[in-house]
Formats: sequence, C-alpha cells, structure tokens
Amino acid sequence: MDYRSFAPGALNNNPTPPPVLLPEGPKHLPKLVTLVVLFLSLGLASYAGILYWQEQKLGEDYTVQFTPRIDPTADWKTYTNVSLGFSVQYPLNLVPTLELNDQYNRLTSFGSSKTNTTFEVRLQKDTDSDLGIRYGFLGAKVISSNIKLGGIVGFQAVSTTGYCDGPGCGKPYVVFATRYGGDVYHLIFYGNTTVSTEENQILSTFKFTDSVDTSTWKTYTNTQYGFEFKYPPYSEVNLMEDRMIDQGYTSWRFDGPGIVGVHLFIYKKGYEKEGCYGNTIFKTIFLNDGKAIPICLGYILGDKRLPSYYSDIPFGDTGTYGEFQSSSTAADEDSLSEQFLEQILSTFKFIDNISDDVPGSGAVFPFEPDIGIPEP
Repeated sequence: MDYRSFAPGALNNNPTPPPVLLPEGPKHLPKLVTLVVLFLSLGLASYAGILYWQEQKLGEDYTVQFTPRIDPTADWKTYTNVSLGFSVQYPLNLVPTLELNDQYNRLTSFGSSKTNTTFEVRLQKDTDSDLGIRYGFLGAKVISSNIKLGGIVGFQAVSTTGYCDGPGCGKPYVVFATRYGGDVYHLIFYGNTTVSTEENQILSTFKFTDSVDTSTWKTYTNTQYGFEFKYPPYSEVNLMEDRMIDQGYTSWRFDGPGIVGVHLFIYKKGYEKEGCYGNTIFKTIFLNDGKAIPICLGYILGDKRLPSYYSDIPFGDTGTYGEFQSSSTAADEDSLSEQFLEQILSTFKFIDNISDDVPGSGAVFPFEPDIGIPEP
C-alpha cells in the first residue's frame, strides 16, 4: 500500500494559502513630532520658572505707586470781588470783561472779548419770593431746586430763547442761583441749554468770600422728630420755660454773634400757627433736601418795634412743626439776625431715626433728654 496517498493534503488538491500578514505600525513617533513636544515642554517649564521668579521678586520689593489726579483748574486764574462778596476761577482763554456795582446792575462778566460773554455772576435784591419756584432769572424755566452754589442749596433754570426784548432775542442760557445775605446770586452760562464739563468746573469753584465756616460748629440732634442742625461752638443752649403751656410748646435758645440769637420752638399737633400768618414773606430759601420754606418778617412788640425773622418747618405728617425765630435787641443788628438764621437753616437736615413716641393733639411737650440732644 502506498502510504503516501494518506499524507496531509492528499485529500485536497488546493493547498491552504499562507496567512496574510498586516503591516506593523511604527514603534516610535517621528523625530519631528518628538522634537516639537520636547521644545513645548521646555518652553512651558521656562515660562513657569519666570512667573515664579517674578512673584518672588514682587513680594520682596513691590511698592504701590499712585498716579496723581490732575486738577483741570490748577492753572486757572481766580477772580475775587470783595464788594459783591464772591470769588470764582476761570480758564486762561477768558478774562473779566465787565464789572458793575451801582443801583441798576451788580455783576461781573467773563468772556474772550467784551462782545462775547461766556458767563457772568449777577446779583439782585431778594425781594421776589416766587423766584426759584415759579420761574428763574428773566423768566427762565426752573428745572431743579436741589443744586448748590457756593455750598448753599439753590435752583437751576434754563432759557432756550434767551432774553427777548424788541424784535430779537439773546443767547440761550443756563443759570444756577441761590439766596445769600439778602441777595440772589446768579451764575449764568450763555450759549447753550446744557452744561459742559468746563462749566461744571467753573461752578464748583464759586465761593462766597464772607461765608461762615460751619465745620467747627456743634450739632443739635432731635431724635423724636428726626432732624438736626448746627450751631456755633461758643453758643449757650438754654431751655426756655414754657410761657404758653396751654398752647403746648417747648423752646430752646441758641446764642449767635453779638446780641443775636435763634429760638427753636416745637409746637404741638393741632396748634394752627404754621406759616407767616399775616406777616410778610421776606424771602424763600431751600433746605438741604431741596424743600422750599419761607423766611417771614415780623416784629417784636415792646419799647422798640424790632424786626424778627422766622421759618416754620413741618415734621412729616405728624401735624407738629418747629419754628426757628431769630431776633436781636438792637435795630442795627437787623441784617446780622437774618443772616444768622439763614446760616443755621443751611445746616438743617432730616435724619432717619425718628422716634415713634410723638405726642398727639393737646399734649404738652415736656423737656426730655431724647427730645433735644446738643453735642457736649
């Protein structure tokens, strides 16, 4: 027998093909990619080292440096008018072009020439109580009653047409005004109805040359009705005896310069006395919150008919109010008396911590420590 016929593959004449071998992937990254990765790693390591060094250095000798704020008015000129009682700074491209102080006009104009007025300061006697409430300078429209001129609350008004007299009108203007020392001071910017940055800077430099520095004054605080005001440090604060106990008021006196003084009366709810009650409205002033109140002019009866100035300020909706009354025992102290009242009222403001213990109608106000707390 032929054993070869049973050999492997003898039953299949088609031999099994050899297995297909797939090509193997590269065992290492190409040299270019390797170099890129190496350089990136070195770069990141170097950058981290530099940051670490800078942080260490910064912690050792770091010093804070401040860039000084540039005052845009630093090189401006200052104009002072002693007779009119004010000073103001102005840019170098302007000059004072007109100064008047007579029975008809009290003003100083500033401009690039005499025929081109940029702004002016103008005074007028404070005899119109509607000025600043119904209208402004020469009928301008009042747009704010809570601005400050020379540190005193006043009003802002705008005229789109300027002053019209005859066939033509003048330039439009914006005016800032306040009452001070028996006059109304107007700072008027001509040529537009909006205020530029430079004009705001001029406004910020305006000062009254005879203004009183109240920064050293003491503060009287009334927590029951939520208000406070300042008074001179030399002033004696005296509680006055209730002379009209049936009408229910308590009063304090604050001494002013010379023989001038201001009384503060707090009247009970239901005592209908608020306002000028038949006396003359001497002027209208504005408190720090923009509220307009009148200063009334009356007279003290006695051997001499001496002027007395007073203002009533309501305390919210409680029905009670405070009356500030200034007077002097000498007629020649008249203007000083009125100015002292204005100075005190210019510091008056309402505060938030109002007590709930407010006496009702018919109550008499006893003196209690929490009603009036002058500073020691």
